[in-house]
Amino acid sequence: MSEQEQASYDVHAVEAKWQPVWERLDAFRADDAAVLSGRREKRYALTMFPYPSGDLHMGHAEVLALHDVIARYWRLRGHEVLNPMGWDSFGLPAENAAIRNDSHPATYTYANIETQLESMKRYGLAFDWSRRLHTSDPEYYKWTQWLFLKFREQGLAYRKNSPVNWCPQDQTVLANEQVLADGTCERCGAEVTKKELTQWYFRTTAYAQELYDCLDQLQETWIGKVVNAQRNWIGRSEGAHVEFPVDGHEPIRVFTTRPDTLFGATFMVVAADAKLAAELVSDEQRPAYESYLAETRKASDIDRLATDRPKTGVFLGVHATNPVTGEQIPVWAADYVLADYGTGAIMAVPGQDQRDWDFAKAHDLPVVRTVQPPADWEGEAYVGSGPAINSANDEVSLDGLDVDEAKRTIIGWLEEKGLGTGTVNYRLRDWLLSRQRYWGAPIPIIHCPVDGEVPVPEDQLPVELPELRGSDLKPRAPRRWARRRSGSTSAARPAVGRRSATPTRWTRSSTPRGTSSGTCRRRTTPRRSTPPWPRRGGRWTSTSGATSTRCCTCSTPGSSPRCCATWAWSTGTSRSPRTCPRARSSTRAAR
Repeated sequence: MSEQEQASYDVHAVEAKWQPVWERLDAFRADDAAVLSGRREKRYALTMFPYPSGDLHMGHAEVLALHDVIARYWRLRGHEVLNPMGWDSFGLPAENAAIRNDSHPATYTYANIETQLESMKRYGLAFDWSRRLHTSDPEYYKWTQWLFLKFREQGLAYRKNSPVNWCPQDQTVLANEQVLADGTCERCGAEVTKKELTQWYFRTTAYAQELYDCLDQLQETWIGKVVNAQRNWIGRSEGAHVEFPVDGHEPIRVFTTRPDTLFGATFMVVAADAKLAAELVSDEQRPAYESYLAETRKASDIDRLATDRPKTGVFLGVHATNPVTGEQIPVWAADYVLADYGTGAIMAVPGQDQRDWDFAKAHDLPVVRTVQPPADWEGEAYVGSGPAINSANDEVSLDGLDVDEAKRTIIGWLEEKGLGTGTVNYRLRDWLLSRQRYWGAPIPIIHCPVDGEVPVPEDQLPVELPELRGSDLKPRAPRRWARRRSGSTSAARPAVGRRSATPTRWTRSSTPRGTSSGTCRRRTTPRRSTPPWPRRGGRWTSTSGATSTRCCTCSTPGSSPRCCATWAWSTGTSRSPRTCPRARSSTRAAR
């Protein structure tokens, strides 16, 4: 193109002329017939779904442009390219906006989607707009729920109680990355604390070794520092589980990568926020422990692991027995040990670990070196290699052995005595998915007081969110949420409200379920087409005036069933009465 042509090129006029043509011709729509007939080979192009918090920014532009190059390349090579676009449209910002504006989260969400859609079209991206997806549509999150159930069937989704980052203002769980360096929430600035909650997890650790092994395949094509960062994130380490007896309690089980240094374990440290610490602490030390625990919960995991952080702690008032020396060693609670790494407790070897050295010096605890440092060593803890020293009892001696041989020897002795076993541990943790708020995909699990966790049958998916807006969404109204979700007559506990398991991307709760003679039975709303948001859907309405999204009863075997009697699905314009099966059964019995 000549300089004169470049000067006369009006980009806005060209865009205004051709973009309507592209839209009219549906130029980027993937043709199934072309693939099925064999006329063109298929290709699939998928990029990230943006979160609709506002209009697009330059980060979106960069990612979308690179993706567009790939999609157009394959199209120009003669392939039929399926190139959908969607929005990751669940999330807390929309919920907070709905509270401020007394509206539904969907109002904010879908308005921003339309804004981003227009920007994408102006950007000239080659998306197939007939394949437009929103993760907040029930038609979409039905499959989110289906996938969750499949994970759970394979034992890859489970619940457990654990300490989490908790924002008291937003009333939700935060990832470590969402806690700022000063210990505040990145969204609202509130001081983040630790809270014990029962949470949903994905068992990512089941694939730790496979993920670690697969990094070898990427070594030649990925940047070395990226591969190493992934290796460090997975954090594979070989070592041993060792048991330290404690009078009046179960033995403390620890994982160590250096079992060869057991003879130098002069004290133990338990994560201050671990359940084990609360179980071990003596009555005399409990006030001091609880005060220390409150301070620990204000710090993020990243801060707690910082090497330059002062080593604080509190004695728990109990002693453990070192299994190789037979000596009684004190058990402390401290913040530099995390509850979810290993067993939440460590054997402290100050001679061979700098953090343990710092803690020992801060609290006047003994130091025993078990590895001979070089003659010119002038440091503190020695973490290098060398022959073992001060490492012998009447049955086993490691003195003079190198580190690897000493490890093998002591592990063999521990296994022979039933005091420990060799094992592999990973820094990688299971993925905590839970959040505590409303605007997310409901987890399709019913919490029944008789049968426990019961999955919603696949043919009854999706489990949809209740109709809440404005002040109903305020995080300090969990009981109101539960009433709106389950109705006042159900004894089955629905997981809706700020205490429920509500994971990012998967999010939210359960529907109630009833039991009959010890067997859960579920009564769902009638199937209906899904109207566009904001929804104006109906609800189950009882003849007594109570309302609920489900008709459900739950009672233990042998007790009188509590029945919701006659309920009806009401949309405000029509009413289709249905009678609860329990009500009919009770009526027949009375007759």
